[in-house]
Amino acid sequence: MLNVPIHMIAKPAAENLPVEMPESPDIYYCLASNGIFKRIKNPYYSAIVNVDGVGHLAELKESAEIFAARIPETLFRRIEAFFADVYETHKSEAAVVLFYNPEVMQWDVSVPVQEVQGASVKYDIGSVDPPVGFSSHHRFGSIHSHAAMSAFFSATDDHDEMCFDGPHVVIGCFDKLIRTYATRWMLAGQTFKATLEDIVEGVELPKADPTWAARVKKPAPTFVGKHWSHENGIYSPSGYAGHGVFGKSGSAGGAVENSGPKLDIMPKPEVPKLLGTPPSSVVGSHSSYGKDKRFTSFDDDDDFCMLDRIDGPSSAFLSKAVSDGKLSKGEADEIVEEIVEELSGFGVDVWP
Repeated sequence: MLNVPIHMIAKPAAENLPVEMPESPDIYYCLASNGIFKRIKNPYYSAIVNVDGVGHLAELKESAEIFAARIPETLFRRIEAFFADVYETHKSEAAVVLFYNPEVMQWDVSVPVQEVQGASVKYDIGSVDPPVGFSSHHRFGSIHSHAAMSAFFSATDDHDEMCFDGPHVVIGCFDKLIRTYATRWMLAGQTFKATLEDIVEGVELPKADPTWAARVKKPAPTFVGKHWSHENGIYSPSGYAGHGVFGKSGSAGGAVENSGPKLDIMPKPEVPKLLGTPPSSVVGSHSSYGKDKRFTSFDDDDDFCMLDRIDGPSSAFLSKAVSDGKLSKGEADEIVEEIVEELSGFGVDVWP
């Protein structure tokens, strides 16, 4: 199949004339304005069919290599200062057009005559005067501000920059001390991702010291009964956690979406039941909790009370038993201590 030819199909001289197709060979590919086609001719039929690609050719991916130097930070900060001045005066956006001379690897900027409003800037790209030593052929990219809004590329930006090669930068939040930046390359009508460091020299942040990073870690999850406890939640058998206590469904009353890492679930150790049936207000596979209080979860099968986030020694169940006069405060404390001690005997870590 390597010798199957590929023909470029030219437009006819006039609209009323048919498209001319090669008569031979019997199988070939056609490159047309609307895609790639395969032409097949045999004793039974002749057909032209649309194809996704030419099977016997190598596969390519979109890519780009930048030969231009990065924009000097001094020039970039001058542009940013100009935008800040426009925002101070007009509370509006503003724009500049970039020029790059590849022969001397030099950048410069031109400020077009423009009409500005709070969320828009308009200018005629064709009337932009090139800086001294540059020509219109050196036009390569743009930078505009977003006034008090954060930096992002709008649908208008996408349209205006589609055929405007070069780096494009949006600077936002001129009403704040810290500004935001959105950056990209537009090359041959296609968008390529870029960071501010890719486009502007001298703005790189220092790399983190790996010896410092090695001293920071999260606590390992601990297993309590049927649930994993970790940070600000409990991992249920589904393996997910968010910012609440999760029952069997892996959710917290619909208030928190499932999120967080998945974990391998350990089998639950055999633990004693706690005082029979829990109060009706917290029966079931759900969990109840209050701010800065013990999280309590009950299992439908064995009425087991989970222990976590202890602010006082009593869970909701024990608290109810104390309030009903069935237990004294000291007796409730002793029960909790016994459960903690027994869980520890199974190698289970219980948060203090």
